[in-house]
Amino acid sequence: MPTNPRLWLHIRANAMLTNFGNGLTGAILVFYLLDVTSQHGIVLPLFFLSLGLSLSVAFLAPLVDRIARPRIAWVSELCRMIATAALAFGHNYILICTAFFINGIMACLYRPAVSAIWAQLTNDVAQRSQVFATNAMLSRIGLALGGGLGGVIVTQHSYRCGFAIDVVTFLCSALFWAYVDRKHQELHGVHDHGESMRTLLGNALRIDRSFQQSWAVIAQVRWLSAYVLVGIIAAVPLQIVSTSAPIVMVDTFSPAVLGLWAALPSWLLLLGNIITRLVKNIPIPGFFLAGSQVLMAVSYIFAMFHPLIWFALVFMSLGRVTNALAQPVFNAWVASHFPAEQRGKAFAFAADANLMLGPLGLLLAYPIIAAFPAQHVTIVMAAGAAICYLIPLLIPGFIQLKAQKITEEET
Repeated sequence: MPTNPRLWLHIRANAMLTNFGNGLTGAILVFYLLDVTSQHGIVLPLFFLSLGLSLSVAFLAPLVDRIARPRIAWVSELCRMIATAALAFGHNYILICTAFFINGIMACLYRPAVSAIWAQLTNDVAQRSQVFATNAMLSRIGLALGGGLGGVIVTQHSYRCGFAIDVVTFLCSALFWAYVDRKHQELHGVHDHGESMRTLLGNALRIDRSFQQSWAVIAQVRWLSAYVLVGIIAAVPLQIVSTSAPIVMVDTFSPAVLGLWAALPSWLLLLGNIITRLVKNIPIPGFFLAGSQVLMAVSYIFAMFHPLIWFALVFMSLGRVTNALAQPVFNAWVASHFPAEQRGKAFAFAADANLMLGPLGLLLAYPIIAAFPAQHVTIVMAAGAAICYLIPLLIPGFIQLKAQKITEEET
């Protein structure tokens, strides 16, 4: 049972709300950029978003274990609220790029902090996979509902209204976590050790120290470090695919097929989360975890050929469902195998390290697409990413997510 059922319920409600906002913004973001800039103008804001995500994972992850996690959560949400408000009420291009950059940085501080808090809400190690599965299921519901509203907003071109709604969700989330921070200086977590914010940020900005601290945590488990490294490398071709594939698909498929391709992921992830919630033990979770990435990469290869689009949809569907099956088990494993003072860095690297080289993929995408047909680029890059994700399957312990625990004591 959870150590604090009421708090657990409140955090789940807040997770649904924040993911509703995320789904809403995610649905309208590109259309908003196309509306206020141009096809070429969308590149720079997306680059700054990716850069913020990358820098946050690489250099700011240690802060999640040095500052009370509820404090990280409410400060992150407050900053994202301000950045989103800038999108709602201003169309200055520099302001847009800055807002995207801030959103990227704060998103990758918020996620590992909240994941670490989830791990602390129950002392029952066996129950943690169910905790993460339920949390993921509710988050997917929020994403799906937000995405649905986003689709309506896109048809009405009411982008400012969409961002204004997201501002409200960020404000509510920030107030909630500020309340938690005030009432519970931390939730079974780590104290700030009396360090000043200047000292903490100074240490975080020491590139060598911050990266080494996070990597040292992950490197304690051989297969985990390999999986994270594969994710970092595969992010480059996958980022290129995310740019090249739509170019081909928009010219090849009907709006109905494109709509199906865009709408299925959220609902399939939700389906997988429901299955995970119902099934207590997921066999070979590591196989599902890596296999899901292989399936989704291969789906892009099929999508490059008009007659094979239904194969693409099947592979993409299987990839999304298997990922949803494995991810809660993986998150529970991270929570159970790392002590509380390391969980922030562990979650940051385990979940978001694949974002580190995202900016490089974006920088390479357009010159490569300019030099070669987008269809060929997509096939080669997707195949490369699929091959990368086969590597962890060869490492002992990964398929079953088994490794010696770092600590048996739940702190």
